[in-house]
Amino acid sequence: MPTMCLVFTRKKWWQTPISASGIFCFKHVHPEDVAKIFSSLAMLFTQGTRTFEYRFISQAEQYLWMHGMLRLIRDDAGKPLKVVGSLTDIA
Repeated sequence: MPTMCLVFTRKKWWQTPISASGIFCFKHVHPEDVAKIFSSLAMLFTQGTRTFEYRFISQAEQYLWMHGMLRLIRDDAGKPLKVVGSLTDIA
């Protein structure tokens, strides 16, 4: 089963299959916003959380301003297990 990128907007839910690397979702981020998000992802492993505000293209091909939050979940030994997060339409 493919990984899914779920996005909620005020209008509707939609979902799009993405690759395991998450590249498909980055293709939906405004080109001017990709570098600032991608360049700071490594800090998730040192700080434990990251927040971003960026433009994300909707199915209607309009850019929405989104607020994204990521949190790194670690096991009892401190090893990374998974990343959980949320996206909020702040337009």
